[in-house]
Amino acid sequence: MKTSPNQTRTHHPPPFDGSARTRLTHMGMLSTGGSPIPNVISTFADIIGGLFYVDFVALYRKPGDLRAIYRRFIELLTKREYDHMFVFLCIQYDFMHKPLPEPVLWLAGQPRALAAFMPLFMDKLTSLMTMAGYIKSSGGRTTA
Repeated sequence: MKTSPNQTRTHHPPPFDGSARTRLTHMGMLSTGGSPIPNVISTFADIIGGLFYVDFVALYRKPGDLRAIYRRFIELLTKREYDHMFVFLCIQYDFMHKPLPEPVLWLAGQPRALAAFMPLFMDKLTSLMTMAGYIKSSGGRTTA
């Protein structure tokens, strides 16, 4: 497709190329060696978890639907299937007709960062769903 000099093209590099790691490093989420920086990943997970929660409860208005989706996330988390959790998160954003936040997309190509992010994301989602009464927590266990 040709573009005129006044038009710009939006290009989103794939998350599996080297630029995703560089971007995450620039954002302070990864060290220059590619290791996740825990406090930054934690803050990022809190922000993304909070944003997701708002759209999640707006889409699935029935508590039973919320709990069913939440349980699927927990099943994947329990199995440490972070790549499948990522895909499931993408599906939820698709259902919400919302774009996946780009920094989350960049995590897809960084297995260690994704493994650090997904449990923290779920901690935030669990906390918010517990506070809202969608799930119950007792003795360190959460039931949906």
